Amino acid sequence: LQSGSDRILRSMGRHYSAAEYADFVKCACDRIGPIGLGTDLIMGLPGELAQDAQATVDLVRQLPFSNLHVFPYSPRPDTRAMNMPGQVDEKTKRSRVRELMDIGEEKRRAFAQTFVGREVSVLVEDLTSCGAGKGWTDEYLNARVNSPDIRVNTIVTAKVSAADGCLLICDTPPSADSRAQMSL
Repeated sequence: LQSGSDRILRSMGRHYSAAEYADFVKCACDRIGPIGLGTDLIMGLPGELAQDAQATVDLVRQLPFSNLHVFPYSPRPDTRAMNMPGQVDEKTKRSRVRELMDIGEEKRRAFAQTFVGREVSVLVEDLTSCGAGKGWTDEYLNARVNSPDIRVNTIVTAKVSAADGCLLICDTPPSADSRAQMSL
């Protein structure tokens, strides 16, 4: 997305509008169902006004993002943006970034909660000191799988028993056996 302001998207040379982006996301969700959706956002681009920043906030709140990467604009030598008028001060950039990061955290927590009681696939990347598996779901949510004999570099089907913030706490179903783990 990068920005929810059409004016800023045009200044960045993007060939889409915020409405076109939103329509694409809605179409994808209608066809696929709930998805783990992430985006990059840049705040404080030269010329960004308060209403541009608010347009981004409003669009982010509207769309079903589960993961936001939010960055403050930083000037780069020999770029068109470095010499553009309307450079945004650092304090304002930090404030705008913080607001979006807070919204992103809220959305990620809410997204994680929707998985409680459901089965997920978890790629186990590591083990905790207690032997639980740590990894990621298909939806790019961090998960801990409490299961005996779990192995690294396997994909495990597990049921989400709770969400601790953005972390899914999972148990393998009682009927699960060694076939529930697929080696990579």
